[in-house]
Amino acid sequence: MQEEVGRNQKKQKERRPPRKISKSYLQNAGLYYLQRFTASEGHFKTVLRRKIDRSLKEHGAPELAECLTWLDEVASSFVEAGYLDDVRYAKGLVASLQLRGRSVSQMRARLRQAQIAPDLIESTIAAHLQAVSCNIDVGDMPSNWPQNTSDVVEYISALKCAKRRRIGPFSVLARTEKPHDKALAILARNGFSYDIAQTILQTDHGEAEAFLLYARSVL
Repeated sequence: MQEEVGRNQKKQKERRPPRKISKSYLQNAGLYYLQRFTASEGHFKTVLRRKIDRSLKEHGAPELAECLTWLDEVASSFVEAGYLDDVRYAKGLVASLQLRGRSVSQMRARLRQAQIAPDLIESTIAAHLQAVSCNIDVGDMPSNWPQNTSDVVEYISALKCAKRRRIGPFSVLARTEKPHDKALAILARNGFSYDIAQTILQTDHGEAEAFLLYARSVL
């Protein structure tokens, strides 16, 4: 009996119509969202725009133009207050993706998805790559890597990807070793160039593990 009541209450909650849009509602809904999630300004406005569209479909008022004006004003107020900061958001996302072994092309795609401005995408990635590269001594890299590479961060990310997928130097961790062409395809799908992928797949396991340990200590 209690289960049936619970299901009925859940259905009633799901059928609850969206609230009528007002500027104060957008302010409160936006603050509630940012208390749970980090977001770029563009993504934040997309989330609230969905609420506007659902509400207008239900209520037919107020005018869309007025709602969008409120949305811009609410977003601007959060930017001024520091709740929304695309520079901070982009830096944090790039650093997080690099630590997880994502390629530069994947970083760009994620930042575009977050609606970060193109010039900010490029400047953020470039600054991060420069900062990380400065901490790495090329003499400590695996012996088969280009010792003067400007793509050291991309090599590190590819190595992390290889470890996650247990290919190349980390195929010893897999139950069944993947053929070279399939391992190459995995790195390619993750956005790494052919040259980098080939180098990673031919890296010695001991050197790869030692370098990842070293990289964690300096990054």
